[in-house]
Amino acid sequence: MSFYSKIAQYYDRLFPFNKMAYSFIAEHIKNKNSDILDIGCGTGRMAGEITRDGNRVTAIDIDRDMLSMGILNYPDVDFIGLDMSDIGKLNQMYDLIFSIGNVMSYLPAKLLGSFMQDIYRLLKPGGVWLFQTVNWDRILKLTTYDFPVLEVKQEKVKFIRNYINISSEQVEFLTKCTQDEQEIFYDSAILYPCINDFYLQGHKNAGFKFDGHYGDYKKNKYSNDTSSASIYVFRKG
Repeated sequence: MSFYSKIAQYYDRLFPFNKMAYSFIAEHIKNKNSDILDIGCGTGRMAGEITRDGNRVTAIDIDRDMLSMGILNYPDVDFIGLDMSDIGKLNQMYDLIFSIGNVMSYLPAKLLGSFMQDIYRLLKPGGVWLFQTVNWDRILKLTTYDFPVLEVKQEKVKFIRNYINISSEQVEFLTKCTQDEQEIFYDSAILYPCINDFYLQGHKNAGFKFDGHYGDYKKNKYSNDTSSASIYVFRKG
């Protein structure tokens, strides 16, 4: 069981709906009634909101507990239990494909090339692929990294996240959740950091046109040294 399963009941309160991310994604939806793919959808809130705008959204995630919450709350979304490395199994084409919340960092570097090719194939001509990760160029200069502690104060729940054993090959992601200072769970996962140059060259090799790179959803300029996030926008030519 992943830590996502363990915090599914708290997830939407620990991670409130990101209106800036929603606005950023919505800007890249050309028309209502678009076909959209959400990779790593979690509890499906973003997919649900985009569906309510009049679009058709397919949302995939590997965590069954998170998907169950999405199916319950957003019946108009087409939820599919699928690992992101298996998107080549999808046979529909999309106007927009997106992945936010650092989901891309769970994909091993050796699979990135084929993954980008699958994304390109699944996009309609002129379709957009956008994704957000942490800024690995900055984090790879560190030995450890601590995220701000997240809280659901009324329930006395805290969620603590750390990166340790940071290297260019992989990073250990530690997560701990407590309630009233008592540990609910402790977990560890492996992430695969990818620097900016690798993403840019890989997408170029796959045939994408570069549309933009930002340090946040307000479209502030990305900086290898100072940005917390790394948000990419590519287009199928």
